[in-house]
This record gives sequence, structure tokens and C-alpha cells, in this order.
Amino acid sequence: MGSGVKVTGAGINLFRELNRDFERLADIFDTMRLKPTSGQLRIAVIPSIATRLLIPGIQEFKLVHPGISLSISYATAGHDVDLTDTDVLIDYYDGTYEGPYSVTHLLSGEVKPVCSPAYLKTAAGPDGILDFSCATLLHDEDRRCWSRWAQRAGLRTGEIDDGIIFADFNLLRALSR
Repeated sequence: MGSGVKVTGAGINLFRELNRDFERLADIFDTMRLKPTSGQLRIAVIPSIATRLLIPGIQEFKLVHPGISLSISYATAGHDVDLTDTDVLIDYYDGTYEGPYSVTHLLSGEVKPVCSPAYLKTAAGPDGILDFSCATLLHDEDRRCWSRWAQRAGLRTGEIDDGIIFADFNLLRALSR
């Protein structure tokens, strides 16, 4: 038999969830109202959304909307953006928004701990089991995700005090490739 990739049930569920989010994002851009005189769309976006969702769709957007010039700038999660020069802000927000702008929920923000097969292959013992207390953990913004996982797994949360904290998901993702 040839080698290949087999999609797991979890992979199928992840695809379905992400596909819904991508379709929702596409719908938002399709129905968005531009200022009739500007011909410009100014988007401030957090880097993880820009690189994974927005930028890959720019070519298609330009084909469908050739008369609209795009301006894309960084938004930093948790920091205010000058909205006077922004038509669309795509940012992370945890809570209920009660401001003057229209808000559309795009992604759940749910984070799940994962281990790359390549890391597991090099870090696991001869029995194929990873000693969690010796693992190099990568943290997105803080250690809460791994802490919750460790508590549910019955591990001492002190075992997750080590590792690298990344202020931005793109930085973490670059290392984990």
C-alpha cells in the first residue's frame, strides 16, 4: 500500500468549523457597504487573521471588485485602533461589546493544546509517551490554555510553568511549523 494521509474524525470536525467561519467572513466582505465616494476599503486586522484568512483572499477580492483599492494595517489585540481611518476592524475581543459600532462574531477563539508529530517523535521516550513535565510548551499570550488542559488531565499545574509565551499567534505558529 502507498503512504498517504488519512483524515480523522477530529480533522473533519475542524474542517467543518473552520469552513463555517471562512464562509461567514466571506459573507461579511460580500455584504459590506463602502462609502460611495471613496472606492477604498481600509481594514485594520490582527496578524493571525490577516495571514491566515484575509491575505489569501486578496487576489479573488481584486478580481471581483477591481475598482476598490485596499489598505490593510495591523491591529493589535487589546489595543485601541483609530477608527476614523478604518472601515473594518478585525480584532480579538473577549466579552460582550457595548459600543457604537456594528459587531459580527467571526471565530470562537477556542484554543486547544496540540503536539506536533515531529516534536513527539523527538521528545517522547522509547515507549512513545511524552513526559509532560519535560516538554517544551508553547503558550499563546499566557499559560491559561495549558493550565486548563493540565487540570482536566489530572496533572499538577506547576508542571506547565515552563515554556515560551508568545504575544502573537503568528509568532507561535512560525516556531511550531
